[in-house]
Amino acid sequence: HQLVAALSSLLVGACGGQPEETSSAPSRILFITVDTLRADHLGAYGYPRPTSPNLDRLAAEGVLFEQAIAQWPKTTPSFASMFTGQYPQTTGMTHRAAKWLDSDYTTLAEMIQAAGYWTGAVVSNPMLSIELGWNQGFDRYVQTWDTEEDLGSDPVEYRTVVNALRVNELAAPLLEEAARQPRSFVWLHYSDPHAPYILPPGFDNPFLGDEHDTAEELELKKIVPSARIEDQRRLGYYVAQYDANILVADRLIGEILEQAADLGLLADSLIVFTSDHGEGMGEHDYYFRHGALPYNTGSHVPLFFVWSDDRQQGRRVDLPVELLDLYPTFQEIVGHEAPAELEGKSLLP
Repeated sequence: HQLVAALSSLLVGACGGQPEETSSAPSRILFITVDTLRADHLGAYGYPRPTSPNLDRLAAEGVLFEQAIAQWPKTTPSFASMFTGQYPQTTGMTHRAAKWLDSDYTTLAEMIQAAGYWTGAVVSNPMLSIELGWNQGFDRYVQTWDTEEDLGSDPVEYRTVVNALRVNELAAPLLEEAARQPRSFVWLHYSDPHAPYILPPGFDNPFLGDEHDTAEELELKKIVPSARIEDQRRLGYYVAQYDANILVADRLIGEILEQAADLGLLADSLIVFTSDHGEGMGEHDYYFRHGALPYNTGSHVPLFFVWSDDRQQGRRVDLPVELLDLYPTFQEIVGHEAPAELEGKSLLP
């Protein structure tokens, strides 16, 4: 509650009076993304479980898009559209995850860097690795899985280095570096809701056994090996674990925003929050995975913008928009010319 109050006062207390229709580019831009996050599992989008108290309050301070759609419910095609402003059929980055981001494109980060911003990122999904070209345009690019430990290929082992605790640990010095710059753009990518839905040490699941927890048993073949947790076969268990991981991300995002506020990074800022795609929770007989089916369960993502100058606080936009619209929106915000013709459209209007 103290965090929410602090954020609220920081974000809405600076200006007073009516928000101006136009203003100069913010000196700080914080781009926060959460992997595999369905819009309809956040309170701000009507979910009954309290999975996202910090994000819900933050969203209420800005402009929320109720119908934001990912270009394809897979990490690489989705982020490629965000970072190039092009559709997957244009970039050729469709369906598969581990694909190279072509250096011929001027990426979102390169465009913002050219507008005079120092750029930094902490990412927690190996599909966004330096080896695949995702560091283009970043002054600092930190990968949470860079460790001396041999993690092998076990997804359970990877959970130890891609959770929100690890993101925040590496983000703290990066935020300090950003605060020393006159203008900065920071991207933080969290992966907690991604399968397998194993909670970090020290986190309990408050949703197991609640009124929304169902007892339906699943055939083992319906649970892909990469998502299985021990011998669990109950649908309600996996949904509760997914929701608890959203709560973990929400708590750690709240903490990193508190650190950003202490460093003065929210005084003249824009926070943009979204996800690359959602997740199947049994709808269409599709369990605990994503990428093959473009239904809303995988394609409908949260999206909201929060300006420190209290611009259009609490507005909800019920028009369908696309994630490739982010590139031209950022381009208009920072006031830099588009390097090429973009297939998305700015959301600022």
